[in-house]
Amino acid sequence: MTKKLELTSEISKDIELKLMEGTPLTTICQDKGLPSLSKVYGWCATDKDFAQRIMTARRLGSHTHLDRC
Repeated sequence: MTKKLELTSEISKDIELKLMEGTPLTTICQDKGLPSLSKVYGWCATDKDFAQRIMTARRLGSHTHLDRC
């Protein structure tokens, strides 16, 4: 059983930064101490501000990925 993580500003900023660096969310969610993919999607479903920040970070991360190509 995984430990119950609450959405904090630290966790949010960590996920957002990694996304902006071009790391896929599936990879980020495998890191120890970070929430599972289903937990992040659950937070997105219930917290529209968090969902918007994640989408923005993913969009920027895709640009980072393209810059590296």
